[in-house]
Amino acid sequence: MTALALNYSQSLFNGIWSVLKKTLQGIMIGYMTARQTQANHYVAQKLIDYGEYRQEDFYVLLADLNRKTIQDIHEKFDD
Repeated sequence: MTALALNYSQSLFNGIWSVLKKTLQGIMIGYMTARQTQANHYVAQKLIDYGEYRQEDFYVLLADLNRKTIQDIHEKFDD
């Protein structure tokens, strides 16, 4: 009887831990994405201001940086 209770509590704990882990991972990925897209905005503005990308529009450059950021985060954190 004790073994049955321990097995049940262990499976319950594993289920709760799995949900908590996925939630915290989602929060972390969201925070990383938000901070990086904010940095991309700053970098894109500076690259345009300093003349590195005169031929490109600010929003095209920003979209490209954000696309690369999101792609890189998905490659690192997708199971």
